[in-house]
Amino acid sequence: MEGVLGAFHDAERALGGISAGLIISTHRHRSEADALHLLDQITPWKEDVIGIGMGGAEMANPPSKFVRFFAACRERGFRTCIHAGEEGPSDYVRQAVEHLQVDRIDHGIACLSDAALVAELVARRTPLTVCPVSNVKLGIVSSLEAHRLRDLLDAGLVVTINSDDPPYFGAYINDNFLRCQAALDLDFDQITVLARNSITASFLPEEARRALLLRLDAYCAEF
Repeated sequence: MEGVLGAFHDAERALGGISAGLIISTHRHRSEADALHLLDQITPWKEDVIGIGMGGAEMANPPSKFVRFFAACRERGFRTCIHAGEEGPSDYVRQAVEHLQVDRIDHGIACLSDAALVAELVARRTPLTVCPVSNVKLGIVSSLEAHRLRDLLDAGLVVTINSDDPPYFGAYINDNFLRCQAALDLDFDQITVLARNSITASFLPEEARRALLLRLDAYCAEF
């Protein structure tokens, strides 16, 4: 923990204007007891952790396994997110929202198969952190041209573009934006919405989000 947090601080000093926040990820193929144990382990660094997430293979590991764990995270004041609806079904997204009450869904693209769920996500303004290049590399979708990012936007969902693990998938965040724009013919307004969503969906303090939104507005006005 000290090494990772130290690297964040070093980068902020050396690279000016770049910041990072740490989300601790638990693994859904392990037990809820293991997850609760990890939560206890990170307590000494509580002020340096911006959120708690959950990853790992979705199938046979539904969100409903971890109701007590996510309740404990909320009780301790952590923001929360979970991988759901990437390889798993739309019901996993519903479980994450209704049973775990997470702040954000990682991936979530399977939600489109359930119109009622989409309406609920729109009403709740629950962000989806979509990783288009990763989805292609993992075989979740056949190509970027076949990705349903536009459908997610058209549905009014708070969808964002993300890089997943950039060295592993060969695409950092700008690469994802550029490739999606080219493959899906996204226009200026759609790109702006995606950028705005990424700020409002972040776990940054409210003041920092407002400052970034002002920078985005100023850039778009001058474009």
